[in-house]
Amino acid sequence: MKHQPGLDGLRGLAVAGVVAFHAGFSWATGGFLGVSTFFTLSGFLITSLLVAERASTGRIALGAFWARRARRLLPASLATLLGVAALASWLATPEQLADLRGDVLGALFYVANWRFILDGQSYGELFATPSPVLHFWSLAIEEQLYIFFPLVVVLARRRLVPVLAGLVLLSLALAVGLHDEGGSTSAAYYGTFVRGGELFVGALLAVLVAGRGSSRRAAVARSSRWIGAAALGVLLWSWAVVRQDDVLLYRGGLLVHAALSAAVILAAVQPDGPVRALLVLRPLQALGRISYGVYLIHWPVLVWTDWPLAAQLALTVVLALASFHLLEQPIRRGQWRVRPLVAPAAALAVTVAVVAATLDPPRPATFDLASGSVPAAVAPPADAVAPEPAAPRVAVFGDSTALRTAFALRGWGWTTGRVDMRDGAAEVGCPLARAGAVDFVVARQEPEPQCGEWPSVWAAIARRERLDAAVVQIGPWDVTDRELDGRWTHIGEPEWDALLRAEMHRAVDVLSSGGAIVVWLSSPPIEFGRGQRGLPRGHPISDPARMARLNDVLAEVDAARDELVVLDLAGHLAALGPTEDARLRPDGVHFSEEASAELVAWLGPALLRLISR
Repeated sequence: MKHQPGLDGLRGLAVAGVVAFHAGFSWATGGFLGVSTFFTLSGFLITSLLVAERASTGRIALGAFWARRARRLLPASLATLLGVAALASWLATPEQLADLRGDVLGALFYVANWRFILDGQSYGELFATPSPVLHFWSLAIEEQLYIFFPLVVVLARRRLVPVLAGLVLLSLALAVGLHDEGGSTSAAYYGTFVRGGELFVGALLAVLVAGRGSSRRAAVARSSRWIGAAALGVLLWSWAVVRQDDVLLYRGGLLVHAALSAAVILAAVQPDGPVRALLVLRPLQALGRISYGVYLIHWPVLVWTDWPLAAQLALTVVLALASFHLLEQPIRRGQWRVRPLVAPAAALAVTVAVVAATLDPPRPATFDLASGSVPAAVAPPADAVAPEPAAPRVAVFGDSTALRTAFALRGWGWTTGRVDMRDGAAEVGCPLARAGAVDFVVARQEPEPQCGEWPSVWAAIARRERLDAAVVQIGPWDVTDRELDGRWTHIGEPEWDALLRAEMHRAVDVLSSGGAIVVWLSSPPIEFGRGQRGLPRGHPISDPARMARLNDVLAEVDAARDELVVLDLAGHLAALGPTEDARLRPDGVHFSEEASAELVAWLGPALLRLISR
């Protein structure tokens, strides 16, 4: 096959969509579908090459095919993983370091998608503490299919069209079966043979085009120009408006997108037409040629730097150009003679680097927002002060915002001896109000099963630990959109406010059942994704009116319950000013580790004053 500049342009367009999505632009909520276009384009290209090889030689040299794929893909991916592993000690957060070894090894051996499936994490959830190699899930799927698919072509021979059609239908059936509406999308989103359907659509296009005579091809060429233009318009529209949790994606939507991509591919390889005219524009072609490097590099840059977007994109392009000209092309063209042991040696180097980077990370349990709960045993430092004889027993309850508070109060207790901190329960991603699905900003799904168990868990802790005070801190997931009785609602609507009010009363009941006073921290407004790339801006969860209403509901409960005292954390933070808020809560939601230590200088004494009243 001769070089097709229109396909370079399509690659450039697809990677631009993915980068825009990861950069958090509100007009690119469907930009993740650029990966789907890459799948379909890969299926078209590799099948075209395999079919052409068999037509010209009568056979397919599988070893040579796999060697070409390795030369094309391995050098840049190994270099990226080595860079991630080498820089992790300086740039990774404790949460990322806790998972880095498994994440990088999963990416290294092209099983990242299955690692995320087995972790039970959806694409949306992973943005909460993003892995710098999150994007390797798609490369893993392609590599797995590059091993499997050539065998299908060899074995199917003249029955390739019905076999491919069957594989497409299989992927649809798996998507429908694995995706439970409102539930986790991880298996449906990351599954090899679910997403393989998009690649098989491209393969089917290649076989159908190759099987037509010259007159049929001419007719297809004429019609494809304008069909492809319409398909491209729909494609770009979907990249602007579709959400990753849209149910229709898993009811055939991904395959419809693949069909649209196939129509654009067919139009892009024609000698003229509006689609080709757009895709052969030099900037798109240039971006398409380095799209693989851009895809590999952009995500770690977005995750690990807090620079202006222009600077992040500039660094991404510079590194991708260096990878393309100094590494990828020389190896691909045979200018560098790569010995058979080089690839295993490079893989070993990545393994050693990532193991070294994670041998002694900062204790991830101490400030691990992804751990799911306050650890039951965190050893006090050697110079910890024993609690005073009359020190009150205190525990913290709530969501991920409560984790920092719990650890900071524990540290303050060790330093001063003025509180005897006990293990509470703070669940990441768990709202207080028990209802249906939660809008987790980038995906809508059901809360984890343990989220609804808080009444019994909290009551048991309060009684077992004989608490003097139970501190409660909630916020983000109780002001986002929620599903209630089959419809989506949110705080500020009477029905939802009534449910949340009842849940707050329930929390006071269970926590005070052992005689404890309940100290509830008012919730400051949040700015989800502040200082982070890859997270959408302007989501309703960040509407200050919603958090203000949550605090109003809390005040109503406070007025009715003697066991409850509200401590005005929101007012304290507002008095410090927006600059201090941005420093103390760099992600717009959680206090940093250092900020938590500062916070308790106010919170600890204020808490003691309330307990002694």
